Amino acid sequence: AIRAASRRTAIKKDVFFYGRNSCGRNPSGLNHRVEMIRMANKLGVKTACAFRRIGPGGYYAHLAGAKVALCPRGIGEWTNRHPEALRAGTFVISSPISHLEFSTGWKKGVHYEEVSEDLSDFEELIRRALNDEPYRRRIADAARINYAKQFTPVRMYEMTWDKVGL
Repeated sequence: AIRAASRRTAIKKDVFFYGRNSCGRNPSGLNHRVEMIRMANKLGVKTACAFRRIGPGGYYAHLAGAKVALCPRGIGEWTNRHPEALRAGTFVISSPISHLEFSTGWKKGVHYEEVSEDLSDFEELIRRALNDEPYRRRIADAARINYAKQFTPVRMYEMTWDKVGL
């Protein structure tokens, strides 16, 4: 009953975030985790935030049911939430990661969007992501297709051997 209720709730939410508020500060000290949620709530966006264990079924139901997944930096710049959201076909708004090199070929503006360090563009990004469905679907679908191509068992094997130079 709890899992079924979680799925129904997730479908009604616009934005998904999972994590703790305690970490994720950028170099200037701004906590993207706290500020992204605060700004989304201020805009009246329906947000599903989970700061405790919801189980794998609840987590993926919420993630797949959301229009947008917020992926602020975690302990590092990149988090597991990035590929999970990309695989789920959920539009990703991330803390800056475009300077990182990904063997997956993820590109800002093609597979995800990112906010500036000071979050000055967050409101514009989230409004566009929620109100412009063709834009949101184009980015989310491109990410999901790229994920499917990059994370096949054969490709994962090749990527592993590529890293060691064989």
